[in-house]
Amino acid sequence: MRRFRGELSRIAIFLIIEHIKKTLKNIQNAVYLFQPGAEMDRKIVIKLFSNILLTACFFVLCGCGPGPAEQAMDRGIALAENGQNKEALAEFTKAIEIDSKYAEAYFNRATVYKKEENKDAAIADYTRIIEINPDLYQAYNSRGFLYAERRNWEKAFADYDKALEINNFFSLAYYNRAMAYYAKRDYAKALEDARKADALGAKVSAYRMTELQDKVSGKK
Repeated sequence: MRRFRGELSRIAIFLIIEHIKKTLKNIQNAVYLFQPGAEMDRKIVIKLFSNILLTACFFVLCGCGPGPAEQAMDRGIALAENGQNKEALAEFTKAIEIDSKYAEAYFNRATVYKKEENKDAAIADYTRIIEINPDLYQAYNSRGFLYAERRNWEKAFADYDKALEINNFFSLAYYNRAMAYYAKRDYAKALEDARKADALGAKVSAYRMTELQDKVSGKK
């Protein structure tokens, strides 16, 4: 979520979040009303939609908008998409200088650093992201991938394991860990992770899956 300018905006967004929480709780409690054969309580339904409308009004009235850090971030994204990596890095760095806890800016800067083959800087940014938000599983996975490229297996597996501990439906982490096991010739574990990754949507090629199955069965 974007950050907002001014203390008044911070208070407004806090109130928005509180109304959203209340609305979601009410919706959860009223789900049974929409089941077939259930009698709907009109007053509860009206209250739900009133809360939703009130939330929308807060967004309009608080005058929320992108601040300097977000503006620099947006410029950086546009530059990176245009292949202007040096300029993009400058904008992401500017965003970070404005807001030292802007995790999204660190993430995008790390992505550009990877493209520029500056892997030490990318790892440093992923590490900073994790310090800011220890539950951001994508950062563990991305850092683990860079460690795997360096064949630093201990750190790579630690990061993949942590990513999956936080989100055990993260298909890309299963896929990357499978490839790391493959590189270490632990084909049984590689096959297990490849199957999980494929089931969760990270497409594993039929060739790779067959190769792993053959290696586990001793055909190759």
